[in-house]
Amino acid sequence: MLYNTAGNGEDEKKFDAVFTNRIQYTKSVHSDVKDWIDNNIERWQETKPTWFQIELVPDEFLPNAVLEAAGGAQRERRSSRVSFVRNSFRVLPES
Repeated sequence: MLYNTAGNGEDEKKFDAVFTNRIQYTKSVHSDVKDWIDNNIERWQETKPTWFQIELVPDEFLPNAVLEAAGGAQRERRSSRVSFVRNSFRVLPES
């Protein structure tokens, strides 16, 4: 698996495929996903791409140092794309 995919949009596609769908659908590639995250998370935290939402990443995919820095087991997590979308948009009052 190619891990360094900076700048070509592949990271965003992979993140979307893995973390905005049921995690069970990607079970066969979880070890590759963990390696991919481990190799790229520092860059994502520095560059802050709009698609990178650490709240969508289950604890078991994060390196220990990153997990602890994010609050450990008590960190805020979004369990689904629905809650991500719901929390991302402001509802405007009807006129």
